[in-house]
Amino acid sequence: MRTSFAVAALAVVAATTGCAASAHVEASPTKQASSAPAAYEQQVQAVLRDWGSIAVQGMRPAIRDLSSPGGVPRAGIATEADAWTAALKHDRQQLQGIAAPPSYEPTRQLLLRSLKGYLRGAAIVHRAAQQSDPTQRETTLERAVRVLTAADAVYNKAVPNSD
Repeated sequence: MRTSFAVAALAVVAATTGCAASAHVEASPTKQASSAPAAYEQQVQAVLRDWGSIAVQGMRPAIRDLSSPGGVPRAGIATEADAWTAALKHDRQQLQGIAAPPSYEPTRQLLLRSLKGYLRGAAIVHRAAQQSDPTQRETTLERAVRVLTAADAVYNKAVPNSD
């Protein structure tokens, strides 16, 4: 399973933390304008951190648990999937509420598309957790992996150096 999303999110968090720490806003309009990207990145980093932990520490292990005996019971994973969905919807709402500098708008749109994929992935994992037939469950999990991998790819377009 790919964990590029976690690496990407952590890379963005590290990069934006560095930018935010070095940003110094003064009264000068030029300085304020140049700090807009740093301020945007700082606001987005918490959303990415939460989102990355859901994908990597939640969905990926749940897929492994549902694919093999043992691990977290299916009912527990279904409940987790509900929580991931609520958290990802909250992340989407936060990201939509952050005003992006014009040059960052294409990136923001890609992030929103990627987030939509992770929401679909969470719904598919939830569906898999409710399936008692192991063959059907495995087919559903394969679909979840494809959807999450596609979401990773869109995210990687938004943050090109994230692999």
